[in-house]
Amino acid sequence: MSADSPVTAYAGQAEWRQVAAGRQDLCLAPYGWPLPKGSTLGQALQKAVQSLMDNGTYDQICKKWGVDSGEIKKSAINDAQS
Repeated sequence: MSADSPVTAYAGQAEWRQVAAGRQDLCLAPYGWPLPKGSTLGQALQKAVQSLMDNGTYDQICKKWGVDSGEIKKSAINDAQS
């Protein structure tokens, strides 16, 4: 099977585990939240995520779910890279 690394990491660590990751991450890409263009929610969401990064919660979440190798360092709006 092929799946996003968070899904594979969770399935491999769950009590009911019946899968094992055969390879490490093939490629890493940050996730984002789509919002309507010009939405005032964008700034609030960006600040909330940055706050989680600043107080260490983001790092704890990434480590818990086994995706810390793909952690981003700064919360940003429209920071996609191709």
